[in-house]
Amino acid sequence: MNKGVLLNNMNMLNEAITAFDEAIRLNPKDPDVWYNKGIVLHKQENSKKQSRSMMSRCTESKRHSLEQQGSGAAQPQQIEEKAVKAYEEAINSTPVM
Repeated sequence: MNKGVLLNNMNMLNEAITAFDEAIRLNPKDPDVWYNKGIVLHKQENSKKQSRSMMSRCTESKRHSLEQQGSGAAQPQQIEEKAVKAYEEAINSTPVM
């Protein structure tokens, strides 16, 4: 279980879930393991929701910017690819708290 907690603290959520699954396999009646796995799953879902929201804002912002420049001919896929790249750069440059 300590491995799962450590991985969660390092924001390695998938790895933490795997560690908790292993701990549950070894001792399925340990409430602390279930509790900690629940925390990670909740954190992971919040992270996914934030990612979807950020992607939506990036896509809309880029689309609006292109329309303002008179370049409405850009393909939606190109806009999304640029939005994904901008999002990844923002994530990589923002320190995890």
